[in-house]
Amino acid sequence: MEFLAHVPVSGEVVAFASLALGLTAVAAQRSVTKHNPIHIPNVAEFERKRAAIIAGGAEQLTVVADFDRTLTPNRLPSGERGMSCHGIVESCQSLSESYRRETAALFRRFFPIEVSPHIPRSEKIPLMRRWYAENHRLLEKEHLTRADLVRAVAESNISLRPGARSLIASCATAGIPLLVFSAGIKDIIEEVLAQHYGALPDGLHVVSNKMAWSPAGRHTGFHPPLIHMFNKDESHLRGVGWFEDAGARRNALVLGDSLGDAVMAGDDGERHDVVLRVGFLNEVETEGELLAAYSRAFDVVVLRDSSLDFVMSHILGDVFASAKLAKAAAAGAAGSAAAASPAP
Repeated sequence: MEFLAHVPVSGEVVAFASLALGLTAVAAQRSVTKHNPIHIPNVAEFERKRAAIIAGGAEQLTVVADFDRTLTPNRLPSGERGMSCHGIVESCQSLSESYRRETAALFRRFFPIEVSPHIPRSEKIPLMRRWYAENHRLLEKEHLTRADLVRAVAESNISLRPGARSLIASCATAGIPLLVFSAGIKDIIEEVLAQHYGALPDGLHVVSNKMAWSPAGRHTGFHPPLIHMFNKDESHLRGVGWFEDAGARRNALVLGDSLGDAVMAGDDGERHDVVLRVGFLNEVETEGELLAAYSRAFDVVVLRDSSLDFVMSHILGDVFASAKLAKAAAAGAAGSAAAASPAP
C-alpha cells in the first residue's frame, strides 16, 4: 500500500519517494532528498496514530502548537531570518545599549546549549531556566510600555507560517481547541496574532511568559511560572480554560520546532490515548546533525521551513471534512424539525 505519492506544498506539487507501510526507519530516512520536505521515521506508527485521530473526530482532538518557528516561519522568502517573540522585544527602539549587549552575550552562550543534540535534557533545564530568568531580569529594568510592544510588532518582519491562518480558522470552525504553548512572551504572541490574523477564536488559548504591568502601563516584570524550552508540559496548564475540556480529549496533535516541544501534551496514554507529534526542522544546515534526534522525538519531521500543508491535508483534512459534514447534517435536522413543528 503506497502512502503519499505526491503532496502539495505551498502551491507546488513536490514529488515524494513512495513510502509503503512497514517501511523501516532506515529506508524512510533515505527518502529525504532536496525534493522531499517530509520525513516519517516509522510509517506504520504514523498511520496508526493518524487513523486514531480520524476515527476520534473533532470532538476527541486537541491541537497543541509552539509559536516561534512553528506557527511562524524560520526565514522569510528573501532568506532573512524571521523575528521571534524575544527578538521583537529586543527591536524596541527605547531599549538601552547595555541591554542589547548583555542579551546578545547571553544568546551566544546559551543558544548552542539549547539546540545541542548531545547535551541531556536534564542538564539543559537549569541552564535554560538561568538564561530566561536573566533575560527577564534585564528587560524589567527597561520599563517598556504597551505602546512600545504594539509598535515593535507592527515594525517587525514576523509573519505566520503558510497554512497557520487556515489552521486557526479550521480548528475554530470544527470546534477543536487550539493551545499555543510557547516559551516566548504571551503579550507579543497575542499582538502578533491580532495584527496578522484578527480577533482570536474562543477556542484558542495562549500559554506563555506573561508580562506584568504597572497602573501607568509600564512593564514591571513577569508573572510566574517561568516557561522555557524544556519545561513546556501540562503542569503549567492546570487552571487554564483549555485544560478541562481539551486536556481530557482522547487525541492530541503536537506541533513544534524544538526537541523540548515533543512533550507538550505528555506521553501517549498519560492524558491522551494518542499523541501525534510533528516537528519542524527548519535549517538545512542542521539536518545531518539533528535529523536522528528529531526522528526519535517526532512522528513526522517537516524539513526546510516548509508550510503546514502536510498537516492540514494529510493529518487534519479528514477530521475537518467530517466535522463540516456533521455540522451540515445537524443544521439540516434542525431545519427539518422546525419545518415539521405546528405553527402557533
